[in-house]
Amino acid sequence: MLCDGQKKSCGKSTNAGPANLRSDREEVLVKNKQKQDFESVVGKLNAAYFFREFTFSTNTFKPNPASELELADKVVWLDDLMILSQIKERIAPPNTTADNERKWFTDEVVKKATRQMRDTLSYLKTYPKIKVRNNRRHVFNIASAQVTQTHRIVIYNPHPLLPPECATKKYHRSKTAGVLIDLIHALAYHAILRTLITPAEIAEYLAFRETLADKWGEALSKVGEKALVGQYIRNLPDQEPSAAFEAYVDAVNQKTEEWDIARLIHLFPARRTTPIKRRKQGYTVLQELAKLYRTDMAEFKKRFAFSMEKALADEASLPNRLTASTGCGFVFIPLQRKQLPHRKKLLVTFRYRQKWTQWMAWYEHSESEPHSIESQIHRMLFNDLTYRALVSVRASVDAALPISARSATLAYLLDHGYVVSQVLALQNLLDPSKGVISVRRLLKDVEKHRELITREVYVA
Repeated sequence: MLCDGQKKSCGKSTNAGPANLRSDREEVLVKNKQKQDFESVVGKLNAAYFFREFTFSTNTFKPNPASELELADKVVWLDDLMILSQIKERIAPPNTTADNERKWFTDEVVKKATRQMRDTLSYLKTYPKIKVRNNRRHVFNIASAQVTQTHRIVIYNPHPLLPPECATKKYHRSKTAGVLIDLIHALAYHAILRTLITPAEIAEYLAFRETLADKWGEALSKVGEKALVGQYIRNLPDQEPSAAFEAYVDAVNQKTEEWDIARLIHLFPARRTTPIKRRKQGYTVLQELAKLYRTDMAEFKKRFAFSMEKALADEASLPNRLTASTGCGFVFIPLQRKQLPHRKKLLVTFRYRQKWTQWMAWYEHSESEPHSIESQIHRMLFNDLTYRALVSVRASVDAALPISARSATLAYLLDHGYVVSQVLALQNLLDPSKGVISVRRLLKDVEKHRELITREVYVA
């Protein structure tokens, strides 16, 4: 594989002397090192922008003791997001030609990378356990991921002689894998990370890029990656890609000092003072931080800085809270030094009050929440009373009188509608899904946080 496209210099020399053999081996070793360096650079970029906790550079796993398989070169797994990357670098001989580079692009970037991506997708569906180490050296079973969005990328570093029709190709639609695979030049990939920065926006851009490919097809090849990023910034998928969109990238004012919380995320594992029972608990917090958009990060950083200022000054301050656009809530509690020994109790008390507020919001009727449990029960009772009042006419009027209440069609509609509405209402109250308000979800959430419901906390 290392000598692909270079058979004249690597494998089939008619001179088999020791000097030539040593030269060939040294050439292979140099190319191998260069390939590893390029892969390691991409791995470090992913770890910097997607964080070490959610990036996996070790791509081999053993489905059974007798065999070993390879996943994609780089994997990013962040909650329901997975980004699979194949890395391709061209190390060409000095006498290469444009035709050789075109062949390399077709064979390695399009065909081989597609096959490797197809294999990875197949492994994720086939094997229940695929244990690999992330860049924190922690082992996870990525086959257990509940993924709702998967992006497939081939990041390639070509020779300058690569023909323009290859270098401008933005995607490949694989018939065997049945998916669209993004083709991104290494420099363009770095520029995307440097411009969009946050994992949420990078993933959103990749989804936007696929939407453009589905809608505009080969029109994407007429513009550079910068124009596509600019079109994403303006959120104009219905307009044909144009170089004019590059201006929007130039106009971006990053102001990273106002919102970038990468340092907080990197330091979080080392600065945490409360013990955790399972590693997953620590990752849950980092996961929610990594999923934030920059607007959410700015608000997070503002509250974090305020809380740190109060804590360092040893000033009393009320807790403050942030609910991000992802739906996750963050609570900041500045403590005075005298409160430090009791910080765990204070945190438990505040968590209990927060959960109690949430539980009551789910249960009690209010104008802000029309689907509360009380509202659902009231609607059931009202429908029941209305139905019974209507059907009572059938029994209260003499049977000889031809009244509409005894009409077969009307009676069917009333009875059927009543039964269906009540059954659906009961199903809603028993629905355990996260996106609904129900008795079952309320009770399960109370059970999940039952360690908060103590006499000490309740009295406090």
